[in-house]
Amino acid sequence: MRAYIGEGLREDLAKLEQTSEVTKLVESLRKLGVSDAVLETAVAEARVEYNI
Repeated sequence: MRAYIGEGLREDLAKLEQTSEVTKLVESLRKLGVSDAVLETAVAEARVEYNI
């Protein structure tokens, strides 16, 4: 049971870290003049999971 909970916690922490990195990237691109529409599209495309 502990291993199962620990695995879930590690996965959640990894997701939070990725979200933080994406946020930093978006803010940096925004400062460089990239439009919000372009940023929203790029983030949406990056979050799509392809299942083959």
